Amino acid sequence: MNPNRTKAKLQAGETVYGCFNALNEPRLVEIYGYQTWDYMVFDGEHAPLEPRDVENLTRAAQLRGFTPLARATTNHQPTILRYLDTGAMGVIVPWVNTAQEAENVVRAVKYF
Repeated sequence: MNPNRTKAKLQAGETVYGCFNALNEPRLVEIYGYQTWDYMVFDGEHAPLEPRDVENLTRAAQLRGFTPLARATTNHQPTILRYLDTGAMGVIVPWVNTAQEAENVVRAVKYF
């Protein structure tokens, strides 16, 4: 697995740049890799990107050296885990409206 350069830059206080991708096209992700992006978010909430699609997009992102992130479709643990299993180095979780939901998400993404 490639190092999470986005996380390292943020921890060092640096600015990071990225974009959202709603297209299931790994070749396009590879082309984006020639830009100066630090990360790319593969949007499963507002785009028709299922975890199997995000897995291929994640491989293309890692090939080009930027951090793949995924936005899950819901805040339910099984769904979140499916997106993390794609190889994404982080997940954006929608529909978190209460402290309890936030705690549930944190528990969902930690592997013990």
